[in-house]
Amino acid sequence: MKLKNFLAVLLMIMSFTACDEDTLNTIKELNLKMTFYYDGTEITDLKNVINLNGTGTLAYTLDSVAFDALDITAKILEKTSSTKEDVTINFDSKSNKGTIIISSTLKEEVTLEVTVKNNGKVIRTYQLKITNFIAEEEDKRPRISLDALAGEGEIYNVHIPFHSESIPYFYELSVIAEGIYANEQNLNVNISIDSDTLEKFNQEKFGFRNDLRYKQLPDSYYSCPIVCHIPEGINTQKLPIEFKNMTNLDMSKRWILPVTIKKDPSYILNMENKKHRAFLNIISYNNYSGTYSSTEMKIYVRETTNDPATVDTRTAFAIDAQTIFFYAGTTWMEDENRDKYKVIVEFGEGVKDEDGIITGPIVVQGNTDNEAQITPFGECTYKRSITQHTTQPHINVETTILYLSYYYTDVTSNPAYPIRYRVTGSMTMQRSINTLIPDKDQAIIW
Repeated sequence: MKLKNFLAVLLMIMSFTACDEDTLNTIKELNLKMTFYYDGTEITDLKNVINLNGTGTLAYTLDSVAFDALDITAKILEKTSSTKEDVTINFDSKSNKGTIIISSTLKEEVTLEVTVKNNGKVIRTYQLKITNFIAEEEDKRPRISLDALAGEGEIYNVHIPFHSESIPYFYELSVIAEGIYANEQNLNVNISIDSDTLEKFNQEKFGFRNDLRYKQLPDSYYSCPIVCHIPEGINTQKLPIEFKNMTNLDMSKRWILPVTIKKDPSYILNMENKKHRAFLNIISYNNYSGTYSSTEMKIYVRETTNDPATVDTRTAFAIDAQTIFFYAGTTWMEDENRDKYKVIVEFGEGVKDEDGIITGPIVVQGNTDNEAQITPFGECTYKRSITQHTTQPHINVETTILYLSYYYTDVTSNPAYPIRYRVTGSMTMQRSINTLIPDKDQAIIW
C-alpha cells in the first residue's frame, strides 16, 4: 500500500514538472496578489474613498513569483473636464514594489483603475476610489447659522401667549457667526421666508396627507427683519421677530414660519444639520392650554356603566385668552375628521379661597356646525392652584383640573350607524414656572 502511494506522488511530481509554460503562467497568475498602501498603512477595503491629502502618492507591492514580462498601468476613470489625467507608475521588478503618483489636483471623487498585465494579457484589475484635495488658501469667512429653542428635528416650537391686541410678542432668534477666527467684519446677514423649502419638507414628511401638512403663517400675523446686523468682534446677534395677536388663527392647523439665511459672498451658510434655516412652529397658549392627563375621563357607549374606554392624554389648544379646545373621546389627533370633534371649553371668572385655590365654571360646546352633537350635562367646573416644587424651591407648579361631562356622537367611523358616547370625569395639567426669571412668558418650562 505504501509503495502505491509513493508511486502516485512521484507521478504527480513528474506531471507538474513536465507541464507547459502556459500552465505555469496560469498558476503564477492565480497566486498574484497586489496590496496598496497610503502613508505606510495598508488599504484593506478598496471600496472606501482614499483622500490623498495633496501628497498624491500610493505605494503597492506584488506578492507573487517572478514574471517574465510584467506590465502595470494606471488611469483615472469617470473624470470630468477639470480633472487632468496625470498618473505615473513606478515599478521595481526586483523588489516587486512600486508607487503610483497622482500629480494633478482632483476636484472631485474619481476612480483610479490599476491594471496588471503579463506578456500583454490582463491578469488583474483593481479599482480604487480616490480624491486628492489640495488645501487652498484658508477661507476666513464665518459660517452663519440659526439657533432656535429646542424642538423636533428641523421644527422649533415657539410658544406665543395670548395678550390683548395692542401688545405684540417678540421672539428672538439667534443668528450665529461661527468659525476658527473671530468675526473680523461688520456682517449683514440676509434673512428670508422660504416657502419653497417648506413645501418640499411637507411633501417628504406627509405625502398625500394634506390635512397634516404644516401651513405657512400668514403675513398678517408676524413681522420679520430682512437683515440681521452682526458687528465686528461679535459672534451672536438676536433677530427680533414680532408676532401679532393670534385670536383668529385656527390652532387646529399646524402653522410654521420658515426662516432661512440667504447666500452672500461675505459669509458661508452652515449647512450642517440644516442649521441655515429654522422652521418656527407657532403654538399659541393661555393659562389652560397644554397636555392634560386624561386617564380619569371615562368614555362610555351611550348610558352604559361598564368597561369604559380611556386615553392617557388630551392636548388642549388655545383659542383665545379664556378658551381652549381638545378632541372628544378617543378621537386621534391625526384623524382626518378630527375637526368635527372639537370640544370647546370657555373658562368663567373664578373665586379664590383662603388657600389660594381658584374654582370657577366652564362652558362646554361643540364647534359651529356641531356635527358630532357635543352637548354638556351636569355641572362642569375647573380648579387652579399654585404650589412650590417639592425639591426645587425656585420652581412653582401650576395645576389645572377640569371636571367635565359631555356627550358626543361618532358620525364618521360608520356614517350609516352613528354611535353616541358619554364622557365624564376629570383631566389634570401641570405647568412648571421658574420664579428666577422675571418675565413669566419666558419662565415657563415647556
